[in-house]
Amino acid sequence: MYRILTGLCCAVWCAVIAVEAFGLNKRQEMALDSFEMASCFNDEFTDDVTAQIRLYGTGPALTSEEEITEYLEGVAAVCQIYSGYGIIKKKETYGCIWELEGANEDFSWSLQYLRKNNDEDTNENQTAIKNDNMCEGLISWRFAGDWSEEMQRIYEKKERLEKYSQSQSKLCLELIGSWPQLMTKEQIDECAKKMINKAGASLVSAKGQDNLQLYYGYGEKLGEVIRFQNERSNINLLYRVNGEKTICILGFPTVQWDD
Repeated sequence: MYRILTGLCCAVWCAVIAVEAFGLNKRQEMALDSFEMASCFNDEFTDDVTAQIRLYGTGPALTSEEEITEYLEGVAAVCQIYSGYGIIKKKETYGCIWELEGANEDFSWSLQYLRKNNDEDTNENQTAIKNDNMCEGLISWRFAGDWSEEMQRIYEKKERLEKYSQSQSKLCLELIGSWPQLMTKEQIDECAKKMINKAGASLVSAKGQDNLQLYYGYGEKLGEVIRFQNERSNINLLYRVNGEKTICILGFPTVQWDD
């Protein structure tokens, strides 16, 4: 009987390990699949393309700079990412962003806390925010080196962050590229058609966005978004004019690693 029970326990344990390994392999397969698709778009840009993984999620609705600073420092400690840089506050048309950045040989990362504007927060000296749903967090990893070994560590950081913030989050793959000149809408539409054909995809929508709610609600000031999809991925082509360039972001929001 003892041997039978021992054998059953070993079998269950092996099954658990196998399931966990399958889950990891499935996440890696999804990642590889999306990276492979993303790589076919590189030659559409005449500037270097930067790949990044973003972790989107909501955070607590904080009202003071001291609370936000403490929260970001706490997130950095929980995710085991440290930096000698201080926290930088940036004002955008859609709100204020507090950002903490760092880097190593192959990866750079940033922690961001967004507090959106609303109709009742028009006074710059006003700190009371009445909308509890307007504060969001973001972790972004930009990388130029081998990302495959880092993916599991990023996923572990995701779990720790969710536990710390008591919220859900979502991992997304993005490619950021640009054309070194201003593009007309006709030229951008032509590039989008090439990308759609390469992906074997169909157009979902194309419309202007004043303040796009990207993925998990993170607002970016973007001009237009073209959405297309195929059997493997949903793809967002987001673009805006920045100075003398047209900046483009290709987003693959279905890369989650936790399905």
